[in-house]
Amino acid sequence: MSFEFHRDRDKYFNLQSENTNKYIIPFIEKLKEIDSSLKVLEVGCRDGGVLLPFLERGCHITGVELSEKMLLQAKERYSQSIEDGKAYFLAKDIHEFNSSEKYDIILLKDVIEHVYGHDKLIKKLKSLMAPGGVIYFGYPPWQNPFGGHQQVLESKFWSKMPYYHLLPNFMYYGILKTTKDKSVPFLKETKDTKISIEKFRRLVKKNDLKIFQEDFYLINPMYEAKFGLKPRKQLGFIKVIPYFRNHLTTTMDCLVIDENNAKPEA
Repeated sequence: MSFEFHRDRDKYFNLQSENTNKYIIPFIEKLKEIDSSLKVLEVGCRDGGVLLPFLERGCHITGVELSEKMLLQAKERYSQSIEDGKAYFLAKDIHEFNSSEKYDIILLKDVIEHVYGHDKLIKKLKSLMAPGGVIYFGYPPWQNPFGGHQQVLESKFWSKMPYYHLLPNFMYYGILKTTKDKSVPFLKETKDTKISIEKFRRLVKKNDLKIFQEDFYLINPMYEAKFGLKPRKQLGFIKVIPYFRNHLTTTMDCLVIDENNAKPEA
C-alpha cells in the first residue's frame, strides 16, 4: 500500500508544506515568532517541503539530507533562492555535518526514528543551536500501530497490518523477507532505533535540554491525506500513562529548548 503521494514528489512536497503551515509553524510560534531574521536548519529535509513555509516568511533555510537524489530535487525546487543566498542544501550525514552557523530553529520531521546514535545526534543538534534557539521534533513512538512504517510496503496485506513490527526480530524480519520489498532496509531502521516517548525524554534530559511543550496525537495530522481521517489530539488520561500511551499515539510534536543558552536581552 505504498501511498501514491510517496511516488508523486510534487504532491508529497505540497502535503509537507501544507502540514507545516497548518501544524508545525503554529506549534513553534507558541514560543518563538517566525520572521525574516531567523536561520532555519532541517535535518533529513528530503526535497524541502517542510522548509518552504519558513522561506516564504523570509527565513534563511538550510537543508541536510543523506539522499543525493532528494537533494538534487531540492536544489531544483529552490534554485532561485539558492542563487539569492536564501537557501542552502547539503548531502551529508548529520553526524558528519559541521557549520560555523548557529540556527534559531532546527527541524526533524519524521527523522529521528531513522537516525542511529540518538545521544550523539542530540549533542550535535545542541551544538548547532543559536542562543534562544529551539529544536522541533515530530516523531511516531515506536510502539504505535504503524510505528514500523510498514504502511510503505507494496503488499496489500502486510502494509495494512498493525503492530506486527513489535514481534521478535527473527519473526518480523522473516515476514519482511517474504515481501521481497525494496523498502525493507528503511523499515529495519525504525526497528533498530526504537524511539519511544520515554526514551526521547531521557535523551533530552541527559543532554541538559528541556521539553518546552508536547502535543500527543491519537490521529496523526498527515493521516488526513493518507486515510481521510480528521486529526485528533490524544485523550488526556491516555497521554499521562507511561509506555501504554506509546501504543495509541501515532505522532508526537515536541519543542526542545536550552535554558542555559538563552538569547541575551537587548
